[in-house]
Amino acid sequence: MKLLEKDIPDAVILEGSWWRQQRNTWRLGYLTDVRELEFPDIFWGRWHDKKVVYCCAYGAPRAVEIVHLFGILGAKLAVQIGTCGGLQSHLKPGDIILPDVALSREGVAYLYGAIEAALGSGEWLDRGQQRLERNGHTVYRGTHLTWSALFAQNARMVETWHRAGYLSVDMETAATYAVAKLFQDGCVSLLVCGTI
Repeated sequence: MKLLEKDIPDAVILEGSWWRQQRNTWRLGYLTDVRELEFPDIFWGRWHDKKVVYCCAYGAPRAVEIVHLFGILGAKLAVQIGTCGGLQSHLKPGDIILPDVALSREGVAYLYGAIEAALGSGEWLDRGQQRLERNGHTVYRGTHLTWSALFAQNARMVETWHRAGYLSVDMETAATYAVAKLFQDGCVSLLVCGTI
């Protein structure tokens, strides 16, 4: 990948979504000087004075590739965005989940040392929560589950996760956290809650 040292991103933003074209249009609309890098679906741009790489990376195996690659190059922050399934009855669609702890059940994070769970970066979680609440969003932090496949759970499993107190479930966060931690980078996940 041809990326000059001056263009190493400050942050890598990953979004777990099926809707790649829509999300690319939305997210890249916030950036200036956008260009697609040599690897497909990885975009470089500027957000104010920050250099950003954005990739719509669906599932843990794709997410780790992006965080790993830019961790090697020297990026210092990995940001996971997207949606998640809410597992607690007090959660409403549109609430924002910031996982402090992401249990790794997606089959990838353990390769990066997160055998049971991976932790988000407290500083970035605090900053995200403060900014979101200042903008009027309802935010919850707590234990989150990263699972391997969107439809590979049954009602009994979901009830077990609910009773265990897990706030939510997605397919990327634990893997993103695990790789970021390997490179000693900051990491935060900001997920819009849906329902299961």
